[in-house]
Formats: sequence, structure tokens, C-alpha cells
Amino acid sequence: MTALMNNALLAIEISQTSLIVLMAVLIVLIILLAVLATIFILGVKRRSEVITQPDIATVVAVVDNAAGKIVLKDENDMEKSLFKLGETVKVVVNANDGYILSNISVEVNENVVARFKSESGEKMIFDGVYEFIVAANTVVKAEFQAQTEPMPEPEVFTFDERFNGVGGKVVLTNAAGEEKNQFVAGETVRISTFADEGYYLARFAIDDEERELVEGVYEFVVTAAVKIDVEFLPIPAVEEVTAEPEIAATNAVDEDEEEEEVMFDGHNVIRFNKSFTAKLIQIDDVSNAWYTELKNELLSYKKVKDRMSWKRESYRFGKVCVARFVIRGKTLCIQLPLDPTQFEDTKYKVEDISHIISSADTPCLYRIKNERRLNYAKDLIAQVMENMGTTRIEREWVDYYQPYDTTLNLIERQLVKKTVKFNGKTGFGGIVEKLTEDPTKAQNNSDDK
Repeated sequence: MTALMNNALLAIEISQTSLIVLMAVLIVLIILLAVLATIFILGVKRRSEVITQPDIATVVAVVDNAAGKIVLKDENDMEKSLFKLGETVKVVVNANDGYILSNISVEVNENVVARFKSESGEKMIFDGVYEFIVAANTVVKAEFQAQTEPMPEPEVFTFDERFNGVGGKVVLTNAAGEEKNQFVAGETVRISTFADEGYYLARFAIDDEERELVEGVYEFVVTAAVKIDVEFLPIPAVEEVTAEPEIAATNAVDEDEEEEEVMFDGHNVIRFNKSFTAKLIQIDDVSNAWYTELKNELLSYKKVKDRMSWKRESYRFGKVCVARFVIRGKTLCIQLPLDPTQFEDTKYKVEDISHIISSADTPCLYRIKNERRLNYAKDLIAQVMENMGTTRIEREWVDYYQPYDTTLNLIERQLVKKTVKFNGKTGFGGIVEKLTEDPTKAQNNSDDK
């Protein structure tokens, strides 16, 4: 009996010990689960912060307000301190009276990434504004020093104009277009000349040295006072600058109203022979859009091909010319193989150019002056295509617009031929300058000769 009781007590003690151990294990497991849950929650929160963190950086200005101030602006000149990453920050620095700027530094995580000094440094400042692109939270620091000596006044120069005011006008402006006659050293000066009707610029010199103007403007940076010498003279009578007899005697019927711009510089007759492409480039944007519209219209017909020559652009159906584009003055025109007489007393105000030999196969000329005429031109094109027996095709619309360019650039691009001839009155004659022929000339077809 005693043995049984002892065994029972031993069993109870063992079960109590096992229960205590089990409870301890459970407590440890609970603690481990709590730790793991905490780690997981913190990880998720941290990842969420990384994902949702906006691409915004803080830019702080540190400066002694007694010596000067810093203003932080964006590209739109809005003052702020929060910037998007990659945004440009404008640092506007102003020194107070009695102080001058000595140093600007840009710091990221206490590391200097850029530095500016008033006299020399890694970066340059323009009109008191320093710019940088923000990539992180940034601190901009400015240091000023007391001004021990008065700042020297900038040197101002007054220009001496030797111009009697006859035959034209001379205008002096700075880079901003402000008209004035006094300029600070280092400032950009623009001198513009304008000849009155019937006059030309005979002389333009700076300090007695003749200079060349670019499209009527001479520009330089002033370092000293200069003397400007300008003279306008009356353009000589027309007979003094007319073309040579053999040129003037050319039969006008054989010409396709070839137009040349002519100018006289006081010594030479200068002619600009513009290609059709050059004229198209310099035509107004509305006419350029009409050209695109009509070109797409012509090429929307089966087997119609276009070909550009020096004088004009031709369209052929097989061997038959079905249309030509030319530019008369500043007006886009289309020539068509239609009988002009059939349109008398109709809404189609066409012109008969059958007297021009090179246009005999397209004697009907129509000037495109407005939207109504644009639509009428499409009607005339449709009539030509019906006569040819051709039909429309599916074709993607193409924009043929060409941006405006200056005559000087078009000469460089060999789209304008410039010819200079001595004025016969000087005792000289013949061509003294002729630029390279346009490369497309070799491709001209016979009807453009």
C-alpha cells in the first residue's frame, strides 16, 4: 500500500514538472512569435514608407541675415523650400549694405557638393543667381564679408555717332532691346541700320574700320568708347544698274516669269536667284499649309509622281504633266493642263499663260489666295484627273511643311544663287562672284530649261 502511494506521488510530481516545462515552452514560443510579428510589422511599415515616400527634397538656406540674404526659387521664380528631385533650384543672393558675398556652398549630408566664390571657384554665378539641380535634402550656405573698400563704379562709355541723319536711321540697343547711347563695360551692343526708301547704306565703320553687318545688324561687346561712322546715299538712277544688254534683251515669252531679287550696295548689283524650294521655305505659313494640302491631293491619284526642279515642282501621270507648282511673288500658284477659255465668266478665276513657251502644256494658272480658292483648286485637279482616266488610291497623309529660313542660310544650303556684278559706271564688268550651282540642277527636266 505504501509503495502504491509512493508511486502515485511520484507520478503527480512528474506530471507537474512536465506541465511546468510545457508551459515554459509555450511562453517561449509566444515570445518568439511576438518578436517575429514585431519584426514583420516593422519591415512592412519600412517598405511602405520607402514605397510611398514622395520624391521631394528640402532645401534650407543658412545665412547671417545681418550680412545678406538668400532666396530659393524654382524655374518659375516661385519662392519655396520643398523641391521635386531633379528640379532646378535658383539661389538668389543679395548682400546688405557694407557687405559683399565671399562664398556659397551646397551641402548634402554635410558634404560639400558644389562651391562658388565671388572671385573664383568651381561654379559661376550669373546676375546674382546660382543654379543647381536638387538630388537630396540640401543645405545652401552663404558667407559674406565686410566691405573694407568702396566697390568701384562700372565704367560707362558714350558712343560718338558720326552720322548726319540723312537717308536712314541708326539705332543702338543692348541685348534686351533697350535703346540707349551709354553702355557699361562688358555689355552687349547691337547697332541696327535702316535705310530710307531710295537710299542705301554706303558706309558703316567702327573706329574708322569698315565692318560687315549681318542682316542690317552689327553686334559686339563694349570694352571702350567707339566712334560709329554711318553714311546713307541715294540709290543711283535705274539705268546705271540695269543688267547687261544681252540679258535685258532676253525674250520674256521664253521665261517662266523668272523672278530675281536685286539690290544695289553702292558699288555692285547683287542678284538672288531663288529656287522653288527656297521660295516655298520663305512663303507664309498659311500658303505653306495650302501647298501641303494640294500636294497630298495630287499624290492621292494613282500613278501620279512628283519631281522637284529649280524653278518649280511638276507632277506627271506617265509622260503627261498634270500639274505644276510655282510661286509668283509671295503667292502659291498651280498650273494645270486645262483650256483657260472654258472658265471665262465662271467662279474659277484662272489665267491664260499659254504664251509662255515652257508652260505651254499647262496653260491654265490658278493663284491660291484663300480657303475658297484652295477648294476650287481641288475641283480643277479632279477635272484633270478625270480627263486622264486615273482614280484615287489609299495613301497616308504627309506634312510637307518646311520652316522659314533666312536668305543667307539658303545661300549656304545652295538653294539660292547669289551673283554679284560690278556697276558698269566703275569701269569694270562681268561676274565677280558666283556660288556653286544648286545640286538639284542636274536633275532638272527639259521643261525647266
